[in-house]
Amino acid sequence: MNILKNYKFSFILILGMLIGSIIGAIFGEKASVLQPITDIFLNLLYCCVVSMIFVSLCIFYTKTYGIQFA
Repeated sequence: MNILKNYKFSFILILGMLIGSIIGAIFGEKASVLQPITDIFLNLLYCCVVSMIFVSLCIFYTKTYGIQFA
């Protein structure tokens, strides 16, 4: 049960990918109606990843060079 708690978002993401693949295989070109939703989701995901990388680099830099903020 602890694995489900730790990797909850990963499981949800994989489940969403599987559901999207199944919908695309079944409906084909008709599934393109969902394209705006997928674009919004991917853009939000990219925003999160970019900000996490920036914060990680800032933390690494401050720990490496011993910079302390007031």
